[in-house]
Amino acid sequence: MCVSRSKIKDYSIKDGEILHRIKTQNKEESSIQRVHLAEQTDYILRVKSPGKKLKEDAMKKQFEERFEEDPRALLEQAKQIVRIANTQKVVYSTAKNKMYELIEIKKCSEPSDKLKEIYAFLKIKNHPLPKNL
Repeated sequence: MCVSRSKIKDYSIKDGEILHRIKTQNKEESSIQRVHLAEQTDYILRVKSPGKKLKEDAMKKQFEERFEEDPRALLEQAKQIVRIANTQKVVYSTAKNKMYELIEIKKCSEPSDKLKEIYAFLKIKNHPLPKNL
């Protein structure tokens, strides 16, 4: 079985194909009906469900709201993230050993709890800061 959320285009319903109504576990009524596509031998069903429609509408609304936000608000949020990330510090220490070889030690501060939350939300691993900072 293959499930696709894309809309079926250029389909037809042949005579005799019955519209089946079924009750789901959450007591909603959904309908399924076989449809036919040109040059397609797969068994394809058109499914209509009020719960599915509500969910898709809510996801669409949330998506649109995110992109309609004021660009200045997004810029402020980005500045806030940079400000929090800039609290992490790196200290370099250099010294020469007995064989006059240069040794460099890099120490990174632990990220703050807020920065750890940002890393977790963005699914970024907590690595030490890169050397070129």
